[in-house]
Amino acid sequence: MYVLYEIKNVINNWRYIGCTKNWTDRKQEHIRTLNQNTHCNKHLQRAWNKYGSDKFIFSITETVQSKEEMYKREIELISETINLYNIVKGGNGGDLITIHPEYDRIIENMKAARKKMYKEKPEERLKRNCFLNLSEEEYTERCKLWSEVKKGPGNGRFKHDKKIAQINKKTNEVIKIWEYSRLLDYNGFNSKYARWVAEGKPQFKSHKGYLWQYVDM
Repeated sequence: MYVLYEIKNVINNWRYIGCTKNWTDRKQEHIRTLNQNTHCNKHLQRAWNKYGSDKFIFSITETVQSKEEMYKREIELISETINLYNIVKGGNGGDLITIHPEYDRIIENMKAARKKMYKEKPEERLKRNCFLNLSEEEYTERCKLWSEVKKGPGNGRFKHDKKIAQINKKTNEVIKIWEYSRLLDYNGFNSKYARWVAEGKPQFKSHKGYLWQYVDM
């Protein structure tokens, strides 16, 4: 039996569409490579790492009688669906997907906004410069304030961040508690890997010789 299947992200309804003759083996292969962070589809892999395995549903959507029909339906489904993790068009080939018209519209709007900004007169652009006409002391103070905002709750990227403890791997002694895990990126660590250690991802036991653990707020 030939099947069409999807891997659906229940958070945002994005999907990966595929086809196979052996659904059980193919499903296990997806799960294995995604858990090992080695999946061939980088978009699906990034989403898996970001949202977690429990946010994805594997399901058969159609069954067909022949390999030719299976490949044909895969191409049709991929071409008809938006919000896809798929990179290629499907079927027995590797052609890249052309961007959906909706994405084209978004990209064009972004280009138009950027073009408008660059057409702005220099004097108009200067009006938006918050560092203009400051004394040396004011400039230093504002740079300090700006720097701190970028590393704290004033930065939207920190909004849902968590405290994280840096732990000695040999003694289990807490070396430091970081107010935000993203601060690690400014201090010689990679916050992504530290968070994966804290989240218990099996392939990440430590990061740069330390254990990492979330601290309850």
